[in-house]
Amino acid sequence: VNASEIHNDDNVLYFVAKSNSSTSAQNHTTSIVTLNPAENTTDTNLIEGFIAAGIAVVFFGSNFVPVKKFKTGDGLFFQWVFVSAIWIVGLVVNLVRHNPTFYPLSMLGGFLWATGNITVVPIIKTIGLGLGLCIWGSLNLLTGWASGRFGWFGIGIEVPNNLLLNYLGVGLAVCSVKSMGLPQY
Repeated sequence: VNASEIHNDDNVLYFVAKSNSSTSAQNHTTSIVTLNPAENTTDTNLIEGFIAAGIAVVFFGSNFVPVKKFKTGDGLFFQWVFVSAIWIVGLVVNLVRHNPTFYPLSMLGGFLWATGNITVVPIIKTIGLGLGLCIWGSLNLLTGWASGRFGWFGIGIEVPNNLLLNYLGVGLAVCSVKSMGLPQY
């Protein structure tokens, strides 16, 4: 079978094949394959992803500075203002994106995040902003890495090309927490 025509229209690939045999010279087979846009990674998407990550680093890295600078009491008022502001930004983004599909399971992640976020004020007041964010970020990194590496939470297992570098990177992340936790003399 030789491929005679291949068409790609709106993430649907049309493949028309013709047989070489003389008895079925008039027979054509058409296969339709639907492509998943999430699987089609381009350089533009990669660049957009790194830009978004850079913006997130700047804003996420500075969102707890007021907790360090001002008196926050037990932190519940801070938490209320914090999550309300996040909800408003989420609402605006949702409206700008023309109300995409809502997945109720994502509320579980938001609930767990908000519950953990209640501990921000006591953590920053006791062990500090740097060590607190280092531990939090490292645990996020390890959870994300393990989810992809071992297929946790329904994510497909992704085996890296270079296991040595992969485990070395995870080890360095763990060492960064240990080095931040060492007492300063």
